[in-house]
Parts: sequence; structure tokens; C-alpha cells
Amino acid sequence: MKKVLLGVLALGLSFTSCSSDDDNGSVATVVGKWDPDYNIVNGVKFLDPDQDCDNLYIEFLNNGNIVSHDYTDCELEESYEEGTWKVDGNTLSLSYVYGEDVETDVFEIRKLTNSEIELFIKADFDENGVEDEIGSHLTRVN
Repeated sequence: MKKVLLGVLALGLSFTSCSSDDDNGSVATVVGKWDPDYNIVNGVKFLDPDQDCDNLYIEFLNNGNIVSHDYTDCELEESYEEGTWKVDGNTLSLSYVYGEDVETDVFEIRKLTNSEIELFIKADFDENGVEDEIGSHLTRVN
């Protein structure tokens, strides 16, 4: 499940969107650094326990790579977990390499402005055999 949540938080990419919420009417892109604010599981909002940590972010690079920093209790656990992304319409596919395995998760992009993004995926969050709707809200850092 940790991999799914990392995927939810690390989503990013060269997806662009025009929305009435976009800042100054410009085209929004996910390229840049994003700070996870909260997660949503089956409609219930959960604050990120590490939201006060400095440098907690996910970075989406222009070249299609993602760099993430995984913190627990404000201690860096894992850094520079690299992956790639692909956008098709309002879906975002993220692929991560774990050892010799490649895992791909597909997310629905529900909101994208110049300052925030919301991504959702269906997965068994609580491992009870029932698929849950898992989302993440991120705020742009730069």
C-alpha cells in the first residue's frame, strides 16, 4: 500500500489544463515542485502527518522524470525515487522501478491549476479485499 500512496503523491507530469480556477487564466502544468497537503480515502480527508517538514516535496521534471522525497516523522527515509510518467487525456500513468520490477499506476486528474492538483486512484487501501478511492491534494512549491 505504501507504493500506491507514493504513487498517489508522486504523480506528476506534462499534463496541462485550462480551468476556471487557473491563476491569471494561464495554462496549468504539473511540472515543478509539489507539497502534499492531505489525502482523501473514500471521501474522508486525512492531513499529511509530515506536512510541517522542510523540503517535503515531489518534483516533476520537464524531461518526464519524477523525483520524490519520502519522509516519516520528518526523517528522510528515501530520496530520489525516480520514475517516469505519461498523460493520456485526464489520466496520468506513473511507472516506478523497484529493484528489477517496474510498477505502473494510473491516476485520474480531477483538478489541476497553477497552484494545486488533485489525483485519484482505485486501490485496496486497508487491504480488506474491497477497492477504495484514494486521492491526494498537492500545492505547488515553486
